[in-house]
Amino acid sequence: MRIILLYFLFPRYDNENLVSEVTTRKTKLNTEGQVVNMGATNDIKYVDSTDHSIRLHIAKNPSYYIIIPVFLSLLGMTGIQRLDYEKDPEYLFSPTNGLGRKERIEIEKVFPVDYANNFDPSRITRISHFARLLITAKDNETMLRVHVWKDLIALDQAVRNISVEYDERNYTFAEICAKRSGKCIDNPVFNLNEFMPEIENRSMWLNYPVMLYPLVLPFFFGGAVVNETEGVLISTEAIALNYWLRDDDKRHKKASHLWEGKLLEYLDSVKFENINVARYVSRSLEDELDRNAEAITPYLALTVILMVSFSVFSVFTFDWVRSKFSIGILGVLSATMATGCGFGILMYCGVPFIGINMAAPFLMLGIGIDDMFVVLSAWQRTKIQDDVPTRMAEAYSEAAVSVTITSLTNMLSFFIGTWTPFPSVQIFCLYTGIAILITYLWFLTFFGGVLALSGYKEQNQKHIITGKVVKSKSEAEDMRCCYKFWCAGGINKNDPWNPIDNKDHTLMVFFRDYLGKALNKPIVKALVILTFLIYLSGAIYGCLKVKEGLERRNLALDKSYMINFFDTEDKLFRKYPYRIQIIINDNLTYSDPDTKIALLKLHNEFENLPYIGSRLFTQSWIRGFYRFLRRRPEHRANITDEASFIEVLRKEYLTPSSQETLDVVFNEDKTRILASRFILQSYMINDTNQDKDMMQALRKVAEGAPYHVIAYHAFFVFFDQFLLVRTTSIQTICLAALVMMVVSLIFIPNPLCSLWVAFSIISIEVGVIGYMSLWGVNLDSVSMINLIMCIGFSVDFSAHISYAYLTARVKTSKDRVRECLYNLGLPVIQGGLSTIIGVLVLVIAPSYIFQTFFRIVFLVIFFGIVHGTLLLPVMLSLLGPGSCTKHEDEENSVECSYDVNEIIPEITSDPNVDKSPLRLVRIIKDDNDSLDRDLGIGSSGSSSQSSLHEN
Repeated sequence: MRIILLYFLFPRYDNENLVSEVTTRKTKLNTEGQVVNMGATNDIKYVDSTDHSIRLHIAKNPSYYIIIPVFLSLLGMTGIQRLDYEKDPEYLFSPTNGLGRKERIEIEKVFPVDYANNFDPSRITRISHFARLLITAKDNETMLRVHVWKDLIALDQAVRNISVEYDERNYTFAEICAKRSGKCIDNPVFNLNEFMPEIENRSMWLNYPVMLYPLVLPFFFGGAVVNETEGVLISTEAIALNYWLRDDDKRHKKASHLWEGKLLEYLDSVKFENINVARYVSRSLEDELDRNAEAITPYLALTVILMVSFSVFSVFTFDWVRSKFSIGILGVLSATMATGCGFGILMYCGVPFIGINMAAPFLMLGIGIDDMFVVLSAWQRTKIQDDVPTRMAEAYSEAAVSVTITSLTNMLSFFIGTWTPFPSVQIFCLYTGIAILITYLWFLTFFGGVLALSGYKEQNQKHIITGKVVKSKSEAEDMRCCYKFWCAGGINKNDPWNPIDNKDHTLMVFFRDYLGKALNKPIVKALVILTFLIYLSGAIYGCLKVKEGLERRNLALDKSYMINFFDTEDKLFRKYPYRIQIIINDNLTYSDPDTKIALLKLHNEFENLPYIGSRLFTQSWIRGFYRFLRRRPEHRANITDEASFIEVLRKEYLTPSSQETLDVVFNEDKTRILASRFILQSYMINDTNQDKDMMQALRKVAEGAPYHVIAYHAFFVFFDQFLLVRTTSIQTICLAALVMMVVSLIFIPNPLCSLWVAFSIISIEVGVIGYMSLWGVNLDSVSMINLIMCIGFSVDFSAHISYAYLTARVKTSKDRVRECLYNLGLPVIQGGLSTIIGVLVLVIAPSYIFQTFFRIVFLVIFFGIVHGTLLLPVMLSLLGPGSCTKHEDEENSVECSYDVNEIIPEITSDPNVDKSPLRLVRIIKDDNDSLDRDLGIGSSGSSSQSSLHEN
């Protein structure tokens, strides 16, 4: 297998065990139609390899190369039994090198969470099991009304009465709830129950933002309307209820998980007369990731149908011998087998599978079909008069570089993506990269075997469907129309060069004679460049509007209950969103006056930040104890050192029921404070950008402290993506782009062409980033996957066109433009359309994740096609190889056709010369050195019957 791959990667041309040098004569057709000698070209060597039999092995033994990949695919697909499905949103979408993860480990060592006895929601270090309900009145009026409040009380009672069965035992909410002092954590808003009639008739007013009796805290009121002059609450649009569950052992975790599911089922089924309930539980995001994968699975079958239909339509002709629509079906099968095999192998290796991976098959179908179009284009340009092994050798030699550069750039871009710190990106890129590798191998083997079998049918003049021998179009001219239209095809064995059986491809002619001709006009070039400048301006504007971070609502399906919850929370509960922990994990002498001054200064620095609320909401034993000592001089007099400071603190200030006891960690003999913390309240944070700004501001103050300080909230682990997604995207994209440029330089050994490839990569990537932003796509881990993928895709079209332009052995830049479009215009369009069709159904998927895949893939393919077929030919003709060289023979050259029998005798009298029209065309095109070209890229060759009467 390795020898075969090396052969494909480094193709050579042979002539049946013959080593020879062929010297051709350069010719020119002048204005009088005469063939004029232009001298000798560089010698072209056709070298026969000692392993020639291996290089033709596929053509001579196609069955092996069909059966073995099928067997290996089926074997690989059995890896599904080892499926390890990962759906933890924190693991998948938070960066592994984020500061929040590291700080959490440190905090949990000194401040472990006690769910059973001393739980406090303000002091949690990770998102454990919980339920959060946001309740609004159905008439959109205030919640502070008796009849509305009754529904709220009924809801609370129903929630607390939910129980679940686990391990042959019934668990009630009271058994699995997180507790403090032996009681479940309550919602303090229910302290208003007995006062609600007075509150409704305005005989009692609630102080806002804080009231001690009854206890009123602003965190539970959403959309509050306040009389700022009086400092009283007028109305509130929503009430938040939180239910915290135990998460400290396997049994309670499982029971809590089941309880959350039971709660969601209950809220789905119940309707209240006066209130609406938006709900969210800790398992909601995990469940939603499951639903994302389930929602997209039915579309896979539709995509296969669309891809098969497009493939059949693209390769179908009414030549019933040479038509390859059955190959189109098997090309889709090849990509499908390769994807399944690659996925199965990784599952056997223990790589977890994630829901986003469901987008990979859609991409792989498009990528796999691209290679099929390239090789079929090369096959069609081989001489049908040759035997199958010769045609296979020529077709694969011609297409090998094209397929290799496409697969290699795509593989490398995905493998580079595995270096990012986001596990979701790593896993997706690994699965897709391996799938592309196996798709490449199966293309060389399975698809090659299938193509060889089809070639033998073609050689034997057999109908593509019935398998019966049929006549060619030229032989069937006098037969019935039905036979000519539905049966005839191939060539006449007695007249193999008959023009009726060797017609040009209409679309390829269009690209050469119409599009190429138009692009050579100065006004069209100016229009293309002007359009590009407008495009670039819009892209730069969009880049300036990019939003960063994966918002939680974007992980939910379009009609999920979570959407209503997140919208309600963002609209009504963003005034006081988070309780922030400030941890001092250092060995300080708290009794020292200088330490006291530094600590109080630190409090003030944090509280003066723009996104931090008043000191009224700060919960600090440090500040509280210093105030206590000021009021109690008798205790202050007893403090002479650190030990006495701690003794007074423990015995006189920190009571067992006080929450502040959770904020001080002593050494074993209670003579030193090892760590301490205080709690801040965030204020007026309206979106994810402000979440990021708040976190950065807090961390900046913490870093500037004279001792080790940590600013932390459980959501900071997620917020780290806001900080890293931009830098990670830029670094990864730049690295991928650099690698793609190196690959391009290897395959396109011309600095100018490589420079234009690099220009196209940058232009396409900037365009995708800018226009995706204008299309409502954030820069997050999902879009990062696509942007990395875009680097590989953007190389494909530009590299093919640039290489075809470079290797076109014609004198003028105008002819180069026409030549490269003739050879590659159609495959570029077909490949681009196949990729778009592969992800087309994702546009109707009810998921932001998969809609993002469609939007970005559509943008990169559309921009890639436009760059490859319009912009790049124009720029190469202006500033590409040979663009500044003026040829004297340009004015005298004309397009013309000649009768074979008239021209050949004038060229040579050698009886061994092939006097077929195909040979004539190659001799005429030697005028432009076409025989000396490297036929490496896809359809860059011209040695085919499709080039008859070209020039």
